[in-house]
Amino acid sequence: MRMLLWIAAITVAADTLAAQVPATTPPRPLTLADARAEARQASQEIVAARQTVAAAAGRERQAGAWSNPTLAYGREQTARSGDQNSQDIVSLEQALEIGGQRGARRRVAGLEREAAEARLAATVARVDYEVARAY
Repeated sequence: MRMLLWIAAITVAADTLAAQVPATTPPRPLTLADARAEARQASQEIVAARQTVAAAAGRERQAGAWSNPTLAYGREQTARSGDQNSQDIVSLEQALEIGGQRGARRRVAGLEREAAEARLAATVARVDYEVARAY
């Protein structure tokens, strides 16, 4: 009798546990496109190459900017034979680029950005190749 109670208790517990476990759907097979997408998201090399492109784009933007002007203030005080004299001096300086310096700097920065974009494309292609080879 005692044995029957134990078997009944174990059966009820097993049924309760089975009811609590949700039914899982079988995992969907991983396609090559899905594997490539996941690798592109997880690849630190691609993240670094994207950051390099962003930095190069920022340098390209900065290359086209004018240099900052400089504002200076000075005060001179002189005394001679009991007379005091003071002079206030304010100056504003702006560097002027001649001979196409700014345009050349912009072209160089643009080419550096294009090179960074090409390296990004090569990195993505290499990661895609490695995924396809391992698939």
